[in-house]
Amino acid sequence: MVGKKEVWEMRLEKPINVTSLYELEIPTQDMIVNGMFSVGQVGYLYSGTGKGKSLNAQILGMSVATGKPFGSFTVPKARKVLYCDGEMHPAEWRERLLRMDLSTRDFEKCIQNYFYWNGLKAEDFLDLSNPKTYKEFFLFCKKHGVDLAIIDNYFAMTRMGDYNSPQEVQALEDNFVKLAKNEGIAILFVDHTNKSGNEYGTITKLGFAEFAVKVDYDKESQLFTMSLEKGRSLNSSFDDMVYRISTEDNSIQVLDIASGKDKKEAKAIEKNRVGNIFKDMYVTGCNRSQTLKDAIKKYKESLEGEDMQYQFQTLRTFVPTWEGDLGIDADKSIVVDISDHQN
Repeated sequence: MVGKKEVWEMRLEKPINVTSLYELEIPTQDMIVNGMFSVGQVGYLYSGTGKGKSLNAQILGMSVATGKPFGSFTVPKARKVLYCDGEMHPAEWRERLLRMDLSTRDFEKCIQNYFYWNGLKAEDFLDLSNPKTYKEFFLFCKKHGVDLAIIDNYFAMTRMGDYNSPQEVQALEDNFVKLAKNEGIAILFVDHTNKSGNEYGTITKLGFAEFAVKVDYDKESQLFTMSLEKGRSLNSSFDDMVYRISTEDNSIQVLDIASGKDKKEAKAIEKNRVGNIFKDMYVTGCNRSQTLKDAIKKYKESLEGEDMQYQFQTLRTFVPTWEGDLGIDADKSIVVDISDHQN
């Protein structure tokens, strides 16, 4: 099942001098997602329970299948993707896919390029710790030209006795991971974090990975943060992406907030974030003057060096709306001169 080796690959099986290295026609990395990973690389997308790792992985797979950007990350071209699902009900996965914000053309690409394999009932489903189950996976990938396989998730599809055992993880690398790399198939393992918020299990897992991406979710602001925890490639580097996955209008789409690509959405989130602070404090019984003062103080603490003047202008604009939502009469409004609190 090992793919045919190129001339440069065979030359590098033994030591060569630097002059010979310069003369070799080594192709540049074929990026699947710019700034994240390329063909044949293996890595992880991980987060805590209920933080949206499967949703993020599914949308990322859709982006690769259609060539559409994932937030601020561009995808050079549409590719074949296989999503191996070890725990989700297929009806839920299908519903999410149907709600993706896709044009007719992109939906056609998705139909052609995105494949789904569910293991809830499959008898011969992929077990990463059992090489006897690999045949179906690699035959399918080879037949359909799959460039990216998403394994959701590592825990559900690996029957290990001890997930903290370096020896058992090493066996996985020696078998499944090496076969995938030899076939030029990129593997994205969806995985859990431990109680400390780090990658679950032994650190050996990250040893054979070229990249690792962590996803955090803040319920108050409804914002995701994607950060690169590991990237071996010079092309695998990016600033943390702060974004929202919108589910409005019965559709799902990624809105990149930090880059300013959707200022309207960013304002709406800012209003919601600070509005919740104000409302939560009001309903606990604080008087209105003290509520606003405390809300402003808490808001200032959350800005962390952002453009204070702009943010307070935004706050001043939104206060009347929050008061209206709370049923406060306009003549009793507490819209004070917020500029007094900017220093």
